[in-house]
Amino acid sequence: MEAQQPQPTQVYQITAKDAIDIAFKNLADLKNARLDYKIAEARNKEFTGLALPQVTGSMQGNHYLTLPLIQFPDGSEIQIYDVLRQEGVKDGSGNPITKLGEFNYRNFSFITPWNMNAGVSVNQLLFEPQVFVGLQARDELLVNSDLQIKVTEEKVKETVYRNYYGVLIAQKQLGYVVESIKRLEKLESDQKEMFKNGFVERLDIDKTTVNLNNTKTSEIQLRNSVKNGVALLKMNLGLIQADSLILKDTLNSDGIREGILEDDFSFENRNEVKLLNSAIKLQNYDIRRHKLSYFPTVSAFYNFQENGQRQGGDAGGAQPWFWYNTNLVGINVSVPIFDGFQKKNRIRQSKFTLEKTVNTLDMTKKRLQKIH
Repeated sequence: MEAQQPQPTQVYQITAKDAIDIAFKNLADLKNARLDYKIAEARNKEFTGLALPQVTGSMQGNHYLTLPLIQFPDGSEIQIYDVLRQEGVKDGSGNPITKLGEFNYRNFSFITPWNMNAGVSVNQLLFEPQVFVGLQARDELLVNSDLQIKVTEEKVKETVYRNYYGVLIAQKQLGYVVESIKRLEKLESDQKEMFKNGFVERLDIDKTTVNLNNTKTSEIQLRNSVKNGVALLKMNLGLIQADSLILKDTLNSDGIREGILEDDFSFENRNEVKLLNSAIKLQNYDIRRHKLSYFPTVSAFYNFQENGQRQGGDAGGAQPWFWYNTNLVGINVSVPIFDGFQKKNRIRQSKFTLEKTVNTLDMTKKRLQKIH
């Protein structure tokens, strides 16, 4: 087994907006959300296809090694006995023929050894509940998939912005701590010189030393915080840990407000609320689908079949084939009568799911109110 080659590392000098673009390009969640939209498009075309005519072709050839037989009455014996009796013919004992004609049976086959048939069948749905409701829900299904992408993008954007500015804040704090350490080290050195000359007490030096040690501990914690924040940011951008990140933005209120805060908040503009409203519409379609399943399914059909028969011999022999065809057109109606209350319970399940979605929407609005 060949060893896996390491991926080449890169250095990224990025702003917060650059980070969003990289995340949108790399993250699997967003790629899958976009694929879900394409799946929804394909599913819509599938529903449309169910409403179009369904055409099926078939072909079959067979050779009977043993022909199926049926018993058939031999009518010729009836006529012979009737003629003998009418003409007064006597049997060998001199007795007149009095026996009435009786049926004897012979075995016949109405099937030839060689048979071929080919046909085409066309079926057109006129009314079918699931297809009917599916066609109505097509547009809302695409709206729902598009909102799924937007909600995923917003979550990614919020996460990346928080990680990005979290690293900037930690780096800024680290800078302050490093400067504090330099000042404390300078102060400690000066106090030691002053202590030698009797201008500072030993207690003052000890206080400075404790403060310096605590600040150095904070430095270690902040460096770990920066390191972990950068690693988390790389993960949220879909980068490998071997890559290097250089953050170009600086901390300012305008950048934070643009990236995270909202000035024109309203429930109607929130994509997660729109998504839940769309889910409620789709769930209502599902309830309607189950209710309509109590109605009959109606379809029209047309069948054409060409049949060939041939007596014994090989398939390529000189004996002719007898060909005939059949045409059939009609309407098929399937009426549901009793299904053990399955449809009733499917409707109940869909209603409960709708109620759960409404509860989720209510909680989402309350959460957004608390945030804003």
